[in-house]
Amino acid sequence: MKFLITGHTSGIGKAIFDKFGGIGLSRETLFDISKHDIKPYVKQCDIFINNAYSDKHPWAQTNLVYEAKEIKQIVIGSNTTDQTKHEPDPYQSAKFALENSCNQLFYQGYDVTLIKLGWVDTQRVKEVACKKIDVDYVVSLIEWILKQPYKIKEITVVPYNN
Repeated sequence: MKFLITGHTSGIGKAIFDKFGGIGLSRETLFDISKHDIKPYVKQCDIFINNAYSDKHPWAQTNLVYEAKEIKQIVIGSNTTDQTKHEPDPYQSAKFALENSCNQLFYQGYDVTLIKLGWVDTQRVKEVACKKIDVDYVVSLIEWILKQPYKIKEITVVPYNN
């Protein structure tokens, strides 16, 4: 299996890339998920790990779901969409759109799995004082998903006592 991973140089994406290798796309490789075409890379791979999120272009990750719909996708989302009673913000809205796009494609027969994560122990959220999910656990979860004989629509993972 050959992987395509966005956001592969830090956090969750780096852990996934370190385990599976493949083609990595990120700002560090001068790839902007909101400006560049991902389709040529998709054609070279079997599995797309849709991980990168752009604060400047919050809808870019959602657009990638459609651009890579022809191959198996594992999309890194957020459990923030389960907390819709909290103060709304652009991140939450973008992740909600991402979730709905994954649902739409899944029910149209595409192989899309959404992983909705709580806080993950990465540099991006180091200042958040709460229990966090270890990035290695996220990698093992992806391995588990890939071994399943059935399509998995969605998984939510949050630390205990949050």
